[in-house]
Amino acid sequence: MLTKDEWELLANLCKILEGFAEATTYLGASKYVTHSIMSPLLKEIKKRVKPENIRILDLNNIEELTDVFEEEEEGEQAECENVQEKRLNLNEPFRTTKMLEKVKLNLYNAMELYWPKEEGKFLISALLDPRIKSLGFIDSEEVRNKAKELLKDKFDQLKADSLSTTPVTHSTLPSGPSSLFSIFKRSSLQDNEINAYFSLPELDFDLDPFTWWHEHKEQFPILSKLARVYLPILATSTPSERLFSSAGNLLTAKRTRLNPELFNRIIFLKKNASFVKNIHPPTNNSM
Repeated sequence: MLTKDEWELLANLCKILEGFAEATTYLGASKYVTHSIMSPLLKEIKKRVKPENIRILDLNNIEELTDVFEEEEEGEQAECENVQEKRLNLNEPFRTTKMLEKVKLNLYNAMELYWPKEEGKFLISALLDPRIKSLGFIDSEEVRNKAKELLKDKFDQLKADSLSTTPVTHSTLPSGPSSLFSIFKRSSLQDNEINAYFSLPELDFDLDPFTWWHEHKEQFPILSKLARVYLPILATSTPSERLFSSAGNLLTAKRTRLNPELFNRIIFLKKNASFVKNIHPPTNNSM
């Protein structure tokens, strides 16, 4: 039977691991934006698991993150090499003293190892997400500015490439600011898309960034192209693993001679069936 302290420890561990479960479920999807949300979620998890007394380990040696639930044995038992004799004794109460802090410390150090700091290249998708474009989850103003500078570099490069491929047209209409035809020219917002974009208020988190960019692609032609490049990036490899599983269920040991084109079409239909109203349209069989 579990003791009161053990039940309390399990309840506290569930609260800590709940954040990991929520992040895993959300970031493992493929039908909405995930990459831009990865940084703020990881930052919030690190904030929740950060222990009061931090002892930063040598993060170059992951082996230092030992199993905190392994009992420390003394005397002759400590020298025993038999793994079975080192297992926990279920007949004895588990020592829960400071165990929660040890778990939080190991989790925090592990996250510091794999996700040490926010970098500008990982924040471009967040900048292009109209829900969190202000990067309010970043404490350092220097990091925010570097991310915006990197976005501007990407913007200028794409704009230059677009201008170089745009055919030159010779207009016979009068030019100049005083010309009557100046009213037909594009707004000055088109020349400064980045400032115009950041001046708009952020969206509610429940709204879809893809829909927003589709509706504003005329207002932000260059930024909308960047959004189509960075926002579809997946935060995890879970969707690709699902794709491999689907392919494995289709191409089995007893079905190995499928035509590659047919195989591709079947996989495409499986993954996009929700967007197809009717694969086989009804026929008029009335005589």
